[in-house]
Amino acid sequence: MIAISGALLVALLAPQQADTTITVPAGTRLNLHTFAGEIVVETWDRNEFRIEADHGPGETVHVSRSGSVVEVAAEGRSRIPPRIDYRVTLPAATDLDLGGVNSDISVTGIGGQVQATTVNGDVRIEGGSGVIQVQTVQGDAMVTGARATVRAQSVSGSVLLRDIAGPVEAQTVSGSIVLDGIDTDDAEASAVSGSIFYDGEIRPGGRYSFVSHSGRTTLALPDPLDATISASVLSGRITSSFPEISAALEGSRRGTVVVGSGRASVEAETFSGEIRLVRRGEVRAPGRTNGTI
Repeated sequence: MIAISGALLVALLAPQQADTTITVPAGTRLNLHTFAGEIVVETWDRNEFRIEADHGPGETVHVSRSGSVVEVAAEGRSRIPPRIDYRVTLPAATDLDLGGVNSDISVTGIGGQVQATTVNGDVRIEGGSGVIQVQTVQGDAMVTGARATVRAQSVSGSVLLRDIAGPVEAQTVSGSIVLDGIDTDDAEASAVSGSIFYDGEIRPGGRYSFVSHSGRTTLALPDPLDATISASVLSGRITSSFPEISAALEGSRRGTVVVGSGRASVEAETFSGEIRLVRRGEVRAPGRTNGTI
């Protein structure tokens, strides 16, 4: 029998760290998918990708580049997929394809396109352009400060889109949706069991659709308003701080009213809940003080 000292045993079981830096041409995309562990992406002003990974003994992280794509993959010594925490630093213009199963994903300062998907975990994206797609099953999806087309989805969690310029689409089954500081002519939000909040511009010719099965829908709209408003509730009520809207819709279950020239289309529908139409600045977005939903 071979005796192993306590110090050697600790060394064998201690977490390991891989640290790889590679030079990349402009336009290189990162593909990083993991089974478990945190993925954190930050930026710098070098034409290099740095991938740091904390992993267990006997596990290996592979970084390879083929053409314009850098792939990060890992393997373990057992059949159980390894848990690896990644910290990645790369140029701000990089496009990202990130994924995990039991993973939180955080991206800060990226100006490229982003696709981030996880099953159990939160996704937080700050910045971005082009197209940003965020999806989680059990967790919250958050995108802030993007100049992009943003599509965010959660099954059991909330969606927060804040300070976005560009088309937005948000979906959740069980959770709330907050669209705060939105500048777009195309917004769509749907929730099965949860509230919807929208505070943003209403552009001439724009289309804005908000559908909830069970929950309050609050729309904070600019004043003066130039839109055709259609609202419908099956079990609930419609309220408004715009006199022309309240005169036409309050006390009814469905209706349409033209405000101004009616050049934008705003549709709000709920099965069981309240629809509130207020002026911007009259109500605060949920979580505005602490940055959460």
